[in-house]
Amino acid sequence: MVICTTNSDLGVAHTRWLLAEEGLHCPVYGSAELHLLKNNPEIYLKVCEAEKVSPEECWFIDDREGNLEAAQSLRDSYF
Repeated sequence: MVICTTNSDLGVAHTRWLLAEEGLHCPVYGSAELHLLKNNPEIYLKVCEAEKVSPEECWFIDDREGNLEAAQSLRDSYF
């Protein structure tokens, strides 16, 4: 599992801390660190590159339609 969030740098640090407190060790990428927003497909490509996976290997869960569409556009371009 990998998390990509639009939290601030402080929010990302807090998310990492909360996960570690629960014994969950998964990468957390923040839009502030990556200098991109989640509705920009480039953010997903950066996360995929860092994790050495392709978009078609990923599941994407979000509560905003625009973010889902951006992620889906990458998957569609790989098929």
